[in-house]
Amino acid sequence: SKSSPNSLAVGDFNKDGWTDIVVANNESSNIGIFLGYDYPTFDSQIIRIEQHNSYPTYVVVGDFNGDSQWDIAVTCFKKNSVSVVLGLGNGTFENEISNPLPTSSYPTAMVVGDFNNDNQSDIVVVNSRGKTISVLLGYGNGT
Repeated sequence: SKSSPNSLAVGDFNKDGWTDIVVANNESSNIGIFLGYDYPTFDSQIIRIEQHNSYPTYVVVGDFNGDSQWDIAVTCFKKNSVSVVLGLGNGTFENEISNPLPTSSYPTAMVVGDFNNDNQSDIVVVNSRGKTISVLLGYGNGT
């Protein structure tokens, strides 16, 4: 099956002190999680993005629900959305939360920061088709 990895980010998703990797695989509409455990060895798992043919293009990590665990946000190019997958701190994740973007925006990249100084992780997305950016202010619950 095709995976076409095109973006990656790092974090410690299972809190074992080893760096883990998340990769966006656009053609297979999933993200791959590679849990590091003994350099350079990784265990892998695949998380399918629920939106079929979503074409994930970019991943970032942050704490999007305020639980001090690494979560993953992924742009879904063909679905005009950003999906957030909440980490449980043991290398597993809850079901994704989809955050819609404007119609025909086609998100291609994003960054995480606290853009309104409320101590919540926010996301700014680059929309290639609309030649705009979208600001998703975090509420501390994954949305």
